[in-house]
Formats: sequence, C-alpha cells, structure tokens
Amino acid sequence: QELRINANVNQLSQAEIENTNLQLLTIGAQYGQSREDVMAAWSQLSQAGLGSNAYTVDLTKMASRAAYASGASSEDVSNAMKALYNNMNIKDPRQMYRALGILISQANAPGGQFEFRNMVPDLPQLLAQMGALGVKGYEGTATLGAMLQTLSPAIGKDPDTTNRLWNVLMKATVPETVKNFAEFTDKQGNFAGVNLPAFLDNARKNHKNVAVEYLNKVFEMTNGGDPELVAKLFQDMQALQGLSVLATPEGQRKMAQFKAIGLKDNNRTIEQNVGLNDTNPGMQAGKNWQSIVKAGQLIVGAMMPAVALIGGALGGLSKIINKVFDPDNHPVMYKFLQFFASTSGMFLSLFVLSSGFMKLAMSLKLFTAESAIFRFFTGMNIRLLAWAKIPFTLISAGFNTLRVAIIGLNLAMGWWIA
Repeated sequence: QELRINANVNQLSQAEIENTNLQLLTIGAQYGQSREDVMAAWSQLSQAGLGSNAYTVDLTKMASRAAYASGASSEDVSNAMKALYNNMNIKDPRQMYRALGILISQANAPGGQFEFRNMVPDLPQLLAQMGALGVKGYEGTATLGAMLQTLSPAIGKDPDTTNRLWNVLMKATVPETVKNFAEFTDKQGNFAGVNLPAFLDNARKNHKNVAVEYLNKVFEMTNGGDPELVAKLFQDMQALQGLSVLATPEGQRKMAQFKAIGLKDNNRTIEQNVGLNDTNPGMQAGKNWQSIVKAGQLIVGAMMPAVALIGGALGGLSKIINKVFDPDNHPVMYKFLQFFASTSGMFLSLFVLSSGFMKLAMSLKLFTAESAIFRFFTGMNIRLLAWAKIPFTLISAGFNTLRVAIIGLNLAMGWWIA
C-alpha cells in the first residue's frame, strides 16, 4: 500500500511499481534488512523528491548497505542521506555512501566511542546546523564526526553528546553569542571583542572550514578553553559544556585526528564491515530469512492472477450449477455438485501455487532438477492434478450412467409398446 501511495505521487506505471517492489525485496534480501525497513527508507527518499525513481532506488540500496555495515536501520540512514543531499551538497549515491563511510570509520577508529547506529537518528539536525555554517561536502561531514567522537568520552551518554554539539553549532549565530563576542574582555579587563558574523563570513570567503575557525577563535580568546572565559562567551550550559571540551588543546588534537581518519578512509572501514558481516553466521541468518520473505512475496505476487483465474472459473461454474439445479428443488444434487466443484478448485489452486514455487525456486537456484525436493514437488504436482480431475471424472461418469439409463429406458418402453 505504501509503495502504491508513493508510486501515485511519482506517477509510476503498474510495471514500474512491480519492478520497484522486486528491487526493494532484493535489497532487503541482499543486506538482511526487513521489507518494512527498506520500504520505509525508499518512501522517505521518494517523498523528498530528490530525483527519479531509479535514483531513489539506488539511494535506498546505498542506505541499506550502510545500515548492514553499521547495525543501523535503513530508514534512519535514508534520513541522514536526505540531510547530506540538502545540507552538505552531496548528491551522488556513491558520494553519500562515502560520506556515511567517513562517520563509520571515525566510530570504528581507536578512541571512537560514539557508534554510528546511535548517532544516525540525530544526524539530520546536526548536518543542518553544520550546513548553515557553510561547511559542506566531505569536509563538513568529517568535521561533524570528529566533533562527536571528541565530545563523547567527556559527555558520556550519546543523546547528551548530540545535544551539546547541536547547541555549540547553533549558538554560533544567535544574537546573544554575537553580543558576547563583541563585548568580550579578558581576565585583566582588556577589551578583546570580535565581530563574530564578520569573522565567520571572512572564513567562508576564504574557503576555510568555518566550524574549525569558529572553535579556533574560541580557543584563542579563552586562552585554550579557560572555563571562566568560556562562560563569558556562552551562558547556555550545554554549549558551555561542549566548548569546554572542544576548545581545549586536547580537544583540538583529537578533532584533527578523527577528521584525518575520516577523510583518508575512502570507504575502507565500511567495506571491511560488509565483508565481516558476510561471514558472520548471525548476519547470514538474517539475510537468509529475508531471502525467504522475498521468495514468499514473489510467489504470492506471481500466483495471485492464476488463483484469481481459478476463482473466477469456479465462480462461473457455481452460477451454472445454480441455474441448472435450483437449491430449493434439487438440494441434494446441488450440494453434491458444489462439493465436487470446490474440492477440484482447491486441488487446482494448490497445483498452481506448487508449480509456481518450483519455477521460482529453480530460477533462484534454491535446488536443482536432480535434488530430492524437486522430485518431491514433481510427484506432488502430478497427484494434485490427478486429484483435481477426480470430481470431474465422477460427475462425467454420473452423467454418462444417467444417459445410458435413459437410452435403456427408451428402448425398454419401445419394446413394451411394440
């Protein structure tokens, strides 16, 4: 239903809807993601109107691959990808995948304590703040990840870390902070104020990392993060706590280290994680289950037209029986024929489903023509067809017997009259 709703928005044809459903099922099976999660990821990206349906499916695949590598959900990763598109000016699916790989590599690096799967739900709001400062692309992504990994050991809980960083970035442009920077004095009472908006604009014009320049200026004005001086610039407790970590010599060193790790990684860590998960029995069990789900969805989808056709034929037969044998005047014959028609229909439906499963399983190479399970299904299909014929054979035999009896009766009457 969700697929059809978004398909209407994107004006997809019935063939495109069916192809998209197959692609999403394949993505879920390939990366062990539930159909609901992959569908939700596609839906989020589709509703954002980022591009064509083929582009959206490609983004969904990258989101699911990153989720598979990190333990995150595909839907959360897709929301982060939207933020990368809108705020970091990263458009290509492979570039988005690399940006996500930057954050994953930093989380997996020595000293990294903030897991990607825990940070990803908050990435949209953090990337929006980073983008508002004018720090975009891989540079902005790596800077954001470095800040999170630097803050995490000092702050502790993951939600507290994201809240501190969000406040640090947001406070850079609010009037209160601008006023505090402009009126700043050192411990000796000497004026050391800075026009913060002009400073940030100048950093942008010179193509510098505005977030880093902003932290460097705080570091410089507060003598390496002196808490008393930091408190003169920021009254907000969360921003104050964040900057008391980031605007220190140790904070600056860690940030530079994590940033370099992210920029140099070039998808190495994320692909290593994919490879490790491919050999992990637990992850493989998840993938195998999603493959079964995919096969089930395809079987149901493929067999529904045939089952509907059988149902229509049985419905037509039921109408004929109703017309030929009135239920009120011929109740026994009516019930007899209805029973045989429904029994035959049941065996025919099972035959169609079984045959469809065999064809699909063979195409997916789940078993071969020489395997025992193939022989089992072949034998079962022969029996189902034979059982489906029995009611018609009995009905036909009954009518033939009746016809012979009528002929015999006519001959007997002719002989008697003669």
